[in-house]
Order: sequence, then C-alpha cells, then structure tokens
Amino acid sequence: VWWITGHCKVPGNEMADIEAKQAAESWHNNGTVSKLPQFLSIRHLPNSISAIKQALKKDTRCRWEWLWTKSPHYMHMHSLDPDILSCSF
Repeated sequence: VWWITGHCKVPGNEMADIEAKQAAESWHNNGTVSKLPQFLSIRHLPNSISAIKQALKKDTRCRWEWLWTKSPHYMHMHSLDPDILSCSF
C-alpha cells in the first residue's frame, strides 16, 4: 500500500478548499439564498460546528493576548522573547 497525494496541489481542489473555508467562517460568505432548496431558504442557515469552534478559538486567543499584555510579567518575558505570543496554544 502506497500513499498517493490525490488532492494536493490540484487547482480545482485548492479553490474548493478556499471556498469551503470562507463559507465556514461566516454565513455572509455563502451563496445567494435563492439558489438553495426552498426548505433551506426560509431562514438563515446555522453556523457549522467548525465555524463556531474557529470563532471561539480566535476570540479566546485575542482575550488571552490582551490579558497577557496587562500581566506584570509580560514586559520581562517580552524582553527575553518578543515573539512569545506567536506560539500556538
């Protein structure tokens, strides 16, 4: 059994990945409601679990960065490593 890169660097797939990510980030990025089946076009579609998790992670990181910059230890740590906030958590 060999691993085959079936979807890597395939132009159509790369574009589909970009479109899917944009659609998952916000309902504003989705297509027009008129193209949906009628039972889905009555109301706004709910956000996906993935989009909710992504937004929560972004919000958590922003809050953590703000709290960290207010910490008494921030200046000392920042002088040792200015890129300390670039690490993932």
